[in-house]
Amino acid sequence: MRWDRNCRDTRTGKWDFHALRETVFYSCPLCGAEIFDTPANRRTMSSRGEYYMVNSEGEPIDHWLHPPERKACHFNAIAVTWVPFATLVEEWLRAIFAIRYGDEALLKEFVLKRLAEFWNPDRHRPVIKNVQTQPKLRLRQGMTDRTFRGMSVDRQHGHYWVLVRDWHRENGSQLVHYEKVETENEVRSIQESFEVKGKFVVIDVANDQTKGLRICAKHGWTALQGASRKSFVHYEADGAKLHRIYSPLEYMDPWIGTADQATIEVAMIYFSKAGAMDRLFALRAADQVDYEWRVPGDVGDDYFSQLDSWERSDRPNTRTGALEETYRKVRKHDHLLMCELFQVVLASIMGVIGAERAETSD
Repeated sequence: MRWDRNCRDTRTGKWDFHALRETVFYSCPLCGAEIFDTPANRRTMSSRGEYYMVNSEGEPIDHWLHPPERKACHFNAIAVTWVPFATLVEEWLRAIFAIRYGDEALLKEFVLKRLAEFWNPDRHRPVIKNVQTQPKLRLRQGMTDRTFRGMSVDRQHGHYWVLVRDWHRENGSQLVHYEKVETENEVRSIQESFEVKGKFVVIDVANDQTKGLRICAKHGWTALQGASRKSFVHYEADGAKLHRIYSPLEYMDPWIGTADQATIEVAMIYFSKAGAMDRLFALRAADQVDYEWRVPGDVGDDYFSQLDSWERSDRPNTRTGALEETYRKVRKHDHLLMCELFQVVLASIMGVIGAERAETSD
């Protein structure tokens, strides 16, 4: 598939999809013929197409998935008549834009639905092996041109892990500070020291939700809690239905059932743990993601260890037996990874990273 690479808005650099639609054509991989996007051309390609073997030799066949007696064919969306070439190009470009900002959902959907291929993590997306640092950067430096500064808190029994990170819509993100502290007042002191606005302080309330909500109410912080679902439904003002990795904002009463109920409400957000993990893993692949996620060179061994405390793996579905992607904990302590995960959720809410995925009918 080919198109004019100059069809961009001169002010923003973004694709002008209206102008691009007029330039799209299919280039035959055998003869180089240019086939333009018309219903008649698509019908001709579809009716005259032929199947041919693509695994005749050289590639081993998994006989458990493909037993010898089973013959299978597949075709991608170029072979059908009802999907314009321009639609495929637009969906592809939007998927590439999204993955550059940490959201892989659109790319996975394109591979499965449009290319009709099995999603292969090793082939289609970055692989995280370790934490990459930038030796010239130092903790506490921060970004002078930041869009906002976020502080994330992983609350445990008897202590807190705190992490501060700067975010910019165009110039990436930078770790500023992390620390383990014992008391709620020490958490507040870090907030004041690094001048983080209360609404940009997010704290995990999964461990004793009521207590966590009361802490948020006291300091004006935002409550977060992870969920196993893949996404949450949002409705736009025009009725459009969107899927996001975080829920719409909920307001909860931390004193419900007591004499102080209905005196204050706390902002509460649920988020997809797997969806947030996908974005974090993508952002960490600095060589394949345009948005730069920076870690200073003077971080300690505890940061390295905890950031690599989870890894991607494939697990058989208990009902179907098919392999499914999942995340597996490989080290005991993962508090700083959770803090970075909360930062990803906050940055997604602020529109700095990710791409919101409109529900499609197909």
